Amino acid sequence: MRVVAALLLLTAAVVAESRVRASVKPAAGARVGEPVTLAVELMTTKWFKSGARLPELDVPGAVVRRLSKFGINGTATVDGVDYTTQTWEYTIYPQRAGRFDVPPLTVRMYPADAERAVDATTETVRFEIAALPGEAACAAQALDASQVFLPQEGPYEVGHAVTRTITLRSTGAPGMLLPPLGATDADGWTAYPKTPRVDDKIQRGEITGTRIESVTYVFERPGTYRLPEIRIPWWNIAAKRLETVTLTGLEIVVAPSAETAVAPPPPERSFPWWLLGLVAALAGAAWLAVKLRASWAVSEAATFRAVTHANGAQATYRALGAWLSRTNLRPDAALRRELDALGDHLYGHGGPWDPVALRRAARAIRRRRAQRPRAGLPPLNP
Repeated sequence: MRVVAALLLLTAAVVAESRVRASVKPAAGARVGEPVTLAVELMTTKWFKSGARLPELDVPGAVVRRLSKFGINGTATVDGVDYTTQTWEYTIYPQRAGRFDVPPLTVRMYPADAERAVDATTETVRFEIAALPGEAACAAQALDASQVFLPQEGPYEVGHAVTRTITLRSTGAPGMLLPPLGATDADGWTAYPKTPRVDDKIQRGEITGTRIESVTYVFERPGTYRLPEIRIPWWNIAAKRLETVTLTGLEIVVAPSAETAVAPPPPERSFPWWLLGLVAALAGAAWLAVKLRASWAVSEAATFRAVTHANGAQATYRALGAWLSRTNLRPDAALRRELDALGDHLYGHGGPWDPVALRRAARAIRRRRAQRPRAGLPPLNP
């Protein structure tokens, strides 16, 4: 009862004819990733001669979007007084379970009977978020996944590569909240993931998110391999149930390369064997250089360098995604705040973001990770 009462509290009237109030829906029962709507209702006894000005909203632990650029006009009666209203909405996507406090917002409105603009401040409102059930990776109104393997069929030989591209599409959830799928090396192949591509589209107040991940698998010796099946459990907001999207794996038979499958004829006694050794050493050095360069390209140091040298908001966002996916680091409060600002700049209302502060926060969390104590080696002669 206290939570419901707090959501309906009115601010002290700035002038007798104008007031503002805020509420959230739902105040309880939503789960991590489910949208919560914050409604800010401006009220005047006359009418509004101009649009209102609302600030950007920052809720720690959540992603905030303004899905509509327009207010909703209406009427309301409070304590026997009739008001003309404008209602503006923020959509909040919580990323953790627990209680959230929405800080007071100061809005500027232009009532017809006021000589100048009127500023009014809402009360703090609260809502509760429950954890996702089971192993759900995200929440959405709808989620589908598709994949493409290139090349789609063999024959495959040692040194050949197969690229697996997976596309996740969600309705009712931003692309940045869709789960990263990742890729790992295995005995016989090396995986080279590309930087994920994340996109959002807002149409008629509904958001559609897309996340595209691409991984190239390079096979290093002959054998039969199975690119793994991928299962993505997710919470269906509309049906209130746990569902799973499944992407089938692919079996690949890798044959020896044509260059090594046929043995060369026995050389004559006078053949300069040292020349073969030199050629083999040069070929090995070239192969090692290519492999080291490819490994460096996806290393933690290389992906972090891409963050610090990224040019522009979109490039910075992609580089951060690749670095965080590579390191499995969880952003702290400072980095999350800068990520929220960057996400809002790209996919929200074009608000400001600070590349210097973002890179400073990334360097700080990377520095703390490097300073973590590591277990020492056991003594050689216990």
